Amino acid sequence: MELKNVLITGAQGYIGSLFLKTCLQEQGKTFDKIVAMDLREANNKISGVTYYACDIRSNEVENIIKNNNINIIVHLAAILSSADNADRDLEYDVDVNGSKKLVEYALKHGCKKFITTSSGAAYGYYPENVDKWLVETDPTNGNREVPYAYHKKLVDEYLQDIQAKNPNFEVYVFRTGTILGSTTRNLITDLFTKKKILCLKGYKSPFVFIWDQDLSQILLKACKDGKKGVYNIAGDGSLSMQEVAKILGKKTMSIPPGLLKGAFTILHPLKLSKHGPIAISFIQYRPVLLNDKLKNEFAYTPQKTTKETFDYFIEQNKDYVN
Repeated sequence: MELKNVLITGAQGYIGSLFLKTCLQEQGKTFDKIVAMDLREANNKISGVTYYACDIRSNEVENIIKNNNINIIVHLAAILSSADNADRDLEYDVDVNGSKKLVEYALKHGCKKFITTSSGAAYGYYPENVDKWLVETDPTNGNREVPYAYHKKLVDEYLQDIQAKNPNFEVYVFRTGTILGSTTRNLITDLFTKKKILCLKGYKSPFVFIWDQDLSQILLKACKDGKKGVYNIAGDGSLSMQEVAKILGKKTMSIPPGLLKGAFTILHPLKLSKHGPIAISFIQYRPVLLNDKLKNEFAYTPQKTTKETFDYFIEQNKDYVN
């Protein structure tokens, strides 16, 4: 079997560093050369990995691909921001233009596979999402007011166009649900630390979770023998905010969405809240992803369901959530 040379962008990030460790276990079996690229210099470099500190928008990326004979790119670099982040031009340039340049270099220098993590956010946050399981053929309408969602939509659509024009170039787009693992820390996990769990009155606001180790194995399978395409990435089932609260043994604080949205509309311009009214949509109309295609076509069944992933997170983070 011909061994592969893989480039991982965003290699110092949460998923990037996790996947890098997964790749190291496959060195000499699946991978010949492992190249890790990130905007930041690596603090603890691992033997057997070639490191580069480089912006994905830089022309130097082409030399990295060319000089290392890269034939697989796993693109995990992105700016994860709120809807209220001020530097939208930078976000667009990195997330959209940077991704496009990376694909152009990949095609120019004979890469065989381009693998990236998108997000369920690419579907957007809309009333029609309520009580609906989204599948890969549903439209991607990531809200313009939410840079992260809108940019995921644009890159997602661009990659599907690239795939249609280059059938021998394997493109994998993984639209992930909420990623959880033993070390996950972000704005969503912070919700679970509150004394009372915020719920919007009249809405279940369900989560679909994917265990971070499952995601890493999915990325590895794509590198090895997975079927190209667009896939929702989530464990089986979902958990409403009320069910999350029950598992945590916490009470809920139920607020009418209109009331909360009105408060944010007033407080955000006064800089008394870091959230604008669009933030309510994140909870009210959260995309819920069906994983049938992942199981049936990609041939990967997540090791943990949504509930098992959440239970695992809680077990590993008792001090954090209590």
